[in-house]
This record gives sequence, C-alpha cells and structure tokens, in this order.
Amino acid sequence: MPRAAHAPYELWREDGLLRVELTAQARIGRWEMCELIRLAEAMDPQGSMPLLVMLGPQVRVSPDARTLLVRCSKRRGRAVAFIAAELADRLQGEFFLRFHKPAFPFRVCAEVHEALAWIARWKPQLMPLPRSPSDC
Repeated sequence: MPRAAHAPYELWREDGLLRVELTAQARIGRWEMCELIRLAEAMDPQGSMPLLVMLGPQVRVSPDARTLLVRCSKRRGRAVAFIAAELADRLQGEFFLRFHKPAFPFRVCAEVHEALAWIARWKPQLMPLPRSPSDC
C-alpha cells in the first residue's frame, strides 16, 4: 500500500524532551506508530527522555497502533505527556490510559504548560519549568 508523501507527524529533540506533533487529521496506523517508535529510539537510545505528544485536531490512532505502542513501550519507562486541546481528543487519551493501562507514566493534558509541569516531576533535572510573563 503506498504511503503519503509527507509523514503524519514531526518528531524532534528539544530541552531534554522528545516532542511529537501529530498533524491535523492524521491517521496513525500500525505502520506509522512503528516508524515513530523506531525514530524515538534512534533519537534517544537510552529511553530516558520524556515524550511530549501534541495532538492536532481530528487525529485518529488505530487500535492496532495503540496496542503496538503499549507493547513496545514496556521495555522503557519513558514518561509521556499527551496534549489535546479538544475534549474529544482528551477523551481518546483517557480511553487509552484506562483501557490499555500502559506500564509507562502517561498523562493527558489540555495545555503545554500543564504537560511540562507534569514532566518536570518525572525528570526535574532535565528542564526547568518555563517562566510565566509575570516572572520576568
């Protein structure tokens, strides 16, 4: 089956984190999840960097992809913060957490600041919390 010309996500390393942005209306199947896991492991072979997943609108992750993620992530203890601004997307994340019961720390957040604060509790030495404008 031919693949799209562009990936449905972007993955990069920043401030001691791996960041993944799932693009709007992306469909993440088993193949895409497998590639995403391989890329994350190549960028962080020790598996110590927390993962910040930013969900674009109307992203769908297949049941096979979720199962693969849980199975492959059992080897690693990487904390994952899942950011979804829309209620339907947050519910998808909460469903994943309750149904799949991942062995790794997983949190559904509505905002980046909330996710970074949670990640800082898992890896406080990696990154300071961003300062708010009132702290300047």
